[in-house]
Amino acid sequence: MQLDGYLKKRSFILISFIFILVQGCGSGSSETPRPVVPTTLKGVIAKGSPINGALITVKGVDGKTQTTASDSNGHYTVVVDGLTPPYLLRADLPSGDVLFSLGSQGGGVVNIHPLTDLIVGTWYKLHGKSVVDAFSNPAEDPAPDRGEVAALSIAIRQIVQAWLESNGLDPSQFDLISTPFETDHRGFDRLLDMLTITVDASGVPSMVIVDTTTSIQQTTTLDVDASGGSILVGTLLTTGSGETATSTFSSIIVSVISNPPAPTPIALIEVTPTSLILPTGQIQSFSAVAKDASGAAIDGVSFTWSLQSKGETPIAIINGNGQVMGLRTGEASVTASSGGITSNTATLTVVPGTTVDLTIGTPNGLVGITFPSVAVGISFPTVAIGIEFPSQIRGGIAGKVTDAATGTPIPGAVVRAFLLDIMVASTVTDHLGAFTLVSLAPDRFRVEASAAGYASNSMASVEVAVGATTQGVNILLGRE
Repeated sequence: MQLDGYLKKRSFILISFIFILVQGCGSGSSETPRPVVPTTLKGVIAKGSPINGALITVKGVDGKTQTTASDSNGHYTVVVDGLTPPYLLRADLPSGDVLFSLGSQGGGVVNIHPLTDLIVGTWYKLHGKSVVDAFSNPAEDPAPDRGEVAALSIAIRQIVQAWLESNGLDPSQFDLISTPFETDHRGFDRLLDMLTITVDASGVPSMVIVDTTTSIQQTTTLDVDASGGSILVGTLLTTGSGETATSTFSSIIVSVISNPPAPTPIALIEVTPTSLILPTGQIQSFSAVAKDASGAAIDGVSFTWSLQSKGETPIAIINGNGQVMGLRTGEASVTASSGGITSNTATLTVVPGTTVDLTIGTPNGLVGITFPSVAVGISFPTVAIGIEFPSQIRGGIAGKVTDAATGTPIPGAVVRAFLLDIMVASTVTDHLGAFTLVSLAPDRFRVEASAAGYASNSMASVEVAVGATTQGVNILLGRE
C-alpha cells in the first residue's frame, strides 16, 4: 500500500510538470505584442519667423509620399514608414513660396529654411537639373544622400560662418540641415531673421544678411557653373554707414562635384619661383604644382599655403591662392602642402616699397579689408598684422590679476593680448590689479598675465566684439 501511494504521488508530480511545460512552450498567442515604433522626420520650418500651417510633403525615391502641417512654432513631425530614403521635402507656405530640404536617413531631424532650400536647389542646378522637376519625378532624378551634398553644405556654411559665431554657435558643430533649433529669435533663428535670399532673372541666387544693431551688411551671390561643377561666390561686405562705410568684393571658386574619382597619389609638390623679391605694399604670386610618381602634373589639387617669417613680426601675408602681400622688410620661407606632402621651401624677401594702408571692419573674421588698388578682388586672412581698424570697430578687454592663494590684487603685473601667438597689445595692472587692453580689432585673443615672483597664466579664446570691451577677464597667478 505504501508503494502504491508513493507511485500515485510521483505520477501526480510528473503530470503537473508536463502541464507546466506545455503552458510555457505554447504558440505564444497569449504574449503581449511589442509596440511598433514609427519612423519619423521632425524639424522646424522658418523663414525669418516660424511658419504656421505650411504643407510639408515628404517624397521617397520610389515616389511615395507623406504629408503633414507645421504648427504655430514652425515644428512638424511626419511618419515616413513605407518611404524609401533619401527623401526630398517640399514645404508649400501659406504665402505661396516653396522651400525644399533633404533627408537621407530613415528618420531624424530635417529642418526647412532658406539655406536648406539653397543647398538642395544648388545641388540640382550643378547637375543641370531642377529641384522642382526632380520632386515631380524622383525615379528619374532621385534625391542625393547627405554625403553627396556634404561639400556644398559646408561651402554654404562657410559663407555664413562669421554670423553663426556672432550668434553664439560653433560652425564646426552646426549642420544647416539637421542641427535642432528653436524659433526664439536667438542663435540660428536670429541669423534667419537677418537673412533674405532672392533669385534674379538669370537664376542666380543672392543672399543678403543685415545686422541692424551694427549696420553691417553682407551680400553674397552664388553663380553656378554646371559644366565645371563649381560655384563662383561673390561677397560684398559693407560696414558702418554714410561716409564711414567700407566694402570689399572677393571671389572664390568652391568645388562641389559629387562622387569625384579617387585622387591620384601625390609624390611631390613644386613651388615656383624658389626665390621672390617683393616690395612692401605690393602683391605677387607663388605657384604650386603637384606631381605623381612618374613626374606628371596632377590637376585639381588644392594647396594649403604657409608663410614663416624670420623673427617674431610677420613681414607678409599669404592667401589660399598663393598670392602674397609685403607688409614690412625682412625674409620668410614659403611652402605649399596637400595630402600630407609638403613642397620645397621658397624664399621671400620683402624690400622697401609702397606703404601698406589697410582698413577693415568685420564681425568675428568676416573679410572686409580695403586693400590698395592692386589688391582689389583678392581675399587675405584678417589676422594680418599691420591692418588698421576704424576706431568705431575696435574694442577692448578688461579684468583683474589676483593672487591665486589669497585673492589679493597684484599691481604692476604685465598683461598681454596675443593673436595667433603674436602679441598685439600690452598693459600693466594698477594698484587694484585692474587692467584694460584697448584698441583691439574684433577677434578672439589669448590674454596672458605675468608678475615678478609668480608663474605666468593665460586665458584663451577671449572674444572682442565690434566696438565693445569684454569685461570680467580675471586671471589668477600662483607663486613660483
